[in-house]
Amino acid sequence: MSTDERNTLILSVLPWANDIITRRAGQRPDLDDIRQDCYLRLLKVARGYDPARAAPTTWTHVVLTSFLPRRLARSAFPGPPPSPNGTPVEEARDPNAIDPAAEVERRELVELTRVALGRVRREDREMIHAHAVDGVTLADLDRGVSRERCSKRYREAVLRCRGEFVRQGAEC
Repeated sequence: MSTDERNTLILSVLPWANDIITRRAGQRPDLDDIRQDCYLRLLKVARGYDPARAAPTTWTHVVLTSFLPRRLARSAFPGPPPSPNGTPVEEARDPNAIDPAAEVERRELVELTRVALGRVRREDREMIHAHAVDGVTLADLDRGVSRERCSKRYREAVLRCRGEFVRQGAEC
């Protein structure tokens, strides 16, 4: 990865990185130092970033969540104070809150799936939807055809759909 590509990657994930760092580190006197160390860590490992393996936001999340505990342990200042009920601030978050990294990944997957299904034959799309979404058994999918034949047709439909994913550059 060239220096320009690496810098573009880092600039694109900085807001995400700031959010992760602030949530994990809390308000502490050395927060700016921790941020700088995290940015340097991202720059260092950006050489090995492979866009085919993970979205930039997912990569950022993995790098920082593995680096921050070690960095925070080296800090001269204590961590964030516990919440009034005694639960650490990190655990006191709303359990129903949406994880931004997971939401971005979900949206990317939904879009890839929509495009891939839009490119396969209507019969294949209907068969995949009926079995995977509606829960129709393979035996009930196509009356008048043996279960083995129906299973083979379903496998072929899924393989055609997977081929569309691969054409879009997704991992299967």
